[in-house]
Formats: sequence, C-alpha cells, structure tokens
Amino acid sequence: MHTNPDQVAVLSPHAVAYTFYIMRRMIALLASVLSLVSLPLIAQTMNTYRDRTGTAEVVIRMEQDPLPHGFLVRSFLSDGDFHEVEYGAADTTVRYRVVSPARNLDYSARREGNLLSFEGVLSGKQISRTQQIDDSPWFETIEVSIRAFVLAAPRSPKVFWIVQPWEAKAHLMQASNEGADTVSVNDVQTETLRVRVSAAGLLSLFWSSLYWYRSSDGSFVKYEAVRGPPGFPLTTVELVSEN
Repeated sequence: MHTNPDQVAVLSPHAVAYTFYIMRRMIALLASVLSLVSLPLIAQTMNTYRDRTGTAEVVIRMEQDPLPHGFLVRSFLSDGDFHEVEYGAADTTVRYRVVSPARNLDYSARREGNLLSFEGVLSGKQISRTQQIDDSPWFETIEVSIRAFVLAAPRSPKVFWIVQPWEAKAHLMQASNEGADTVSVNDVQTETLRVRVSAAGLLSLFWSSLYWYRSSDGSFVKYEAVRGPPGFPLTTVELVSEN
C-alpha cells in the first residue's frame, strides 16, 4: 500500500483517548520520580539505646525518615512513651508531639516565626496556649539536632530552645564543645566528641548534661546526667545497636 505524503492521518476517538491516558501515566510517573529526587539525602536509620537510672532501665528505639523538606525523628520507649519531631529544611524543629500514658499527656507543639503553640492534653487537662521565643533555633532532639555543630567544633556555644515535655514549656539552652574523648559505649571503647549541654547563661552553673558523638560520623552514642535533685542516681544512655 502506498501512502500519499499530503494525506493527514486521523486517529479514532478511542485511539485519542488511549494516547492521552498513556501521556497522563507518563507524567504521573515522572512527577513521582522527581518527588523522590527532591528528598533530602538522609537515609532511613533506626538506632536502639539503653536508658539506665539506678536499677531502672528503658529501651529507646529511634527512627529517622526523610521528608520532602526535612526529616522526621520518632522515638519509641519501652515504658510506653512516644516522641515525634519534625525538622524543616534548616535542620531545626518545626513540630513536636509527645505521648505519655503514665503522665496522662498527649500534645503537640508547633513553631510559627517566634511563637510556639501548644495544643492537646497535659496532665489530664486540655491545653491551648502559646509561648513567645526569640530567633534562636528550636532543637527538640539534641541527639540529632546538633550533629553539624559537633562536627564543626566551633569554640562559641550554640544557643537553642527545647521544650520540656512534662511542662509543655520551652527553655533556652546552650551546647558547648569540649573536644575529643575516648569513652566506653556498650563495653566498646569509642572515639568521640564530647559536648556539654546546660541551661543558657548563668543557669549553666547549676545543672548540665554530657553528650558524646562518634568522631567518624557525628552519630550520638552516649549521654550522662542527673535528672533530679542532689542524691538522685545518674542516668546513662548508650547506643546498643544501629542500622
């Protein structure tokens, strides 16, 4: 059969519909691929920690997942508590949710500009309130939040906000690098960078905690502090497994 080059091919209505269907599928597939490419380069991780205070022990499973414009950190505790922290593009907290059946609380905190909004249940009572803060970043999960600060090792302290979960109130804190340190982590000698975290300003004289981050990659591996009045037993958190 010979085809006249001046003849225009006309598709049937069914062929036209099928062509547009294929085009829509290809566009949807391309959009899916692009959305995956736009995710930050944070691989899904899951670490397990052991929290000991005296003879009491709690197991913490911490998961980190990428989001289109940041990442999400979830902490599942063996005592039933749950923490979920959402980070934005600047690696600062934008939303925090905490659930504690033993304390009868389940609320969320969200930052908009320099205003924190709290909504939910605190100590069995419904709350809906706000708290004014300054321009300092909000780092709710210190174990993850200050990793870049630790690896950069500046001499000046890093000032940031953190919400005390049992109060639903933000406090101004500071982190100070103390240099390299070799410590035992789950009975393994580990090369780390030690950081002291305390209340900001003069209040740092009254309480502080220590965090250790692995020198090779900045991963959080250990914590020590007294979470109570004088005479209260020391709390130690150690990394026991990771993947």
